[in-house]
Amino acid sequence: MSKQGLPKLSKDLLKKGKHFILIRNPTDVLASFDKDVPPTILEIGLAALVTIYIELSDQGNPPTIIDAGELQRDPEG
Repeated sequence: MSKQGLPKLSKDLLKKGKHFILIRNPTDVLASFDKDVPPTILEIGLAALVTIYIELSDQGNPPTIIDAGELQRDPEG
């Protein structure tokens, strides 16, 4: 989860690794969070996810974005 980022994670690892971001439909995310915690943009991790995307892109290593719904519908694709 993006909001649970590891502050001591090496920046070198971010530069060297291959990354992807798995996203879900926001209404699905909000529905699952509403059961336990009031959903906010910070709580559901969207702000952190955007930050991660920007950091990786600024390093010349933009992550692939995968929609969880599409992955479920067509795993091979």
